[in-house]
Amino acid sequence: HCKKWGVFVDMHKRFSFITSMEEFFTKEAANEGIVIPLHLPTGGKSEHTITIYGVDSDQFYRALQIEKRKLSGIEIAVKNLEGEERLDYINEKQRESEYAVLGHLIKDWTFEMECTMENKIRFVKNAPQIGDQINNISGDRKLFLALGQES
Repeated sequence: HCKKWGVFVDMHKRFSFITSMEEFFTKEAANEGIVIPLHLPTGGKSEHTITIYGVDSDQFYRALQIEKRKLSGIEIAVKNLEGEERLDYINEKQRESEYAVLGHLIKDWTFEMECTMENKIRFVKNAPQIGDQINNISGDRKLFLALGQES
């Protein structure tokens, strides 16, 4: 017998309550993405869905790094601006960065329009309720793991 973490483990048997390291992995499910239904702003159902990546996906980490680099130079860009103009510029760039990150979380959609980065950013910018939905769901690791196990 071996005592590990206060639990006696019979080295010849594997008990179901012993957790393997892989049970903590979330990246694969986040990279797969999940399909979510889209509702109209009125709350009604629509025929459309989007497939989104999770926050543990490679796509999300890349997007964050790109946007962090872009924003790191913002102080240089605003050095000649003052007051309200300076704040407006910073706010605009930060908002553009948020739209870009949300756009990177969209893997695919059922719209006829091509799922390009430009179209994804236009979508989340003009449908903020969808951006909120993407933001909330992409961070729900349990949902990605549960839906990933169904497929």
